[in-house]
Amino acid sequence: MSLKPLVAVLALVAIAASGCGGASASDGNVSGVASPCVGITTTAELAAIAVRVTLSQHSKVVDTETVTGHHHFRLSARPGQYLLTSDQYQKAEFFVVVLHAGETTHVDLAVSCK
Repeated sequence: MSLKPLVAVLALVAIAASGCGGASASDGNVSGVASPCVGITTTAELAAIAVRVTLSQHSKVVDTETVTGHHHFRLSARPGQYLLTSDQYQKAEFFVVVLHAGETTHVDLAVSCK
């Protein structure tokens, strides 16, 4: 009898138990609304414009999400201090966020476009 099927099943069980790399209860979260910096546009055009929101620490990207239009984002990472950025602004802007285990910090990326 071959052990290959048993090894494959055990590997799948280990991956499922690890949460596949997703957020855990010990992670903190940051959520909010991001929308693109655009002039007058239709609702349909707005819904098609992508905004990338990035959470980084020590110049390393920890989590990122791309949303379209005026949408909610949610990023997760271990507790600590991070920079929250997006590509919605014409100039580079960032927000310093501190994440705590099991808590969600709310930051709306308000569009100033100036």
